[in-house]
Amino acid sequence: TNTETTTTDSVGTSVRIDVTPPEISTRTITRSNELGQSDPEETSKLLVKDGDTITYEFTTDEELYSATVKINGEEITATGSGTSWSATTSNSFSSDVENVSFEVTEFKDLSGNTNTDTTTTDSVGTSVRIDVTPPEISTRTITRSNELGQSDPEETSKLLVKDGDTITYEFTLSLIHISEPTRRRGISYAV
Repeated sequence: TNTETTTTDSVGTSVRIDVTPPEISTRTITRSNELGQSDPEETSKLLVKDGDTITYEFTTDEELYSATVKINGEEITATGSGTSWSATTSNSFSSDVENVSFEVTEFKDLSGNTNTDTTTTDSVGTSVRIDVTPPEISTRTITRSNELGQSDPEETSKLLVKDGDTITYEFTLSLIHISEPTRRRGISYAV
């Protein structure tokens, strides 16, 4: 009997057995918010509002055939090739979300092995908060530099000023998501 062992056919094709599912190597989160602010109390948390987009980019340890991602519950077919993929939201945001979730619901390698991945942060710990609540002024104060400090005798809630005095309007915003310099603003006018 004559037996022959080979690893290729007559035209050089061979087979590699791959039973290992792909893994995500790196994750990056970006957003389109024009102010580019982070939460002042958690500086690694990016702020977004309704109308912004959130992009989740990831690389894998091997080439992928396809990937599907959910960002804040919105299912998105990821775009990319090889080991670099991304998904961007297109929906509008209607409520505040403290920690946006990022889920790769399925990513498939070229052999057909699949895996899933769920996270709320990228590779460097960045996360996202959706804030759709507009800021509100919680306190207001009007002061003036008039040395007499008198009010209008007919309407005591009206302060009297003269030419050369300065009027200052200070207000405090109620939201903690606003950066510290914006929480209290003073506006002064010279009369």
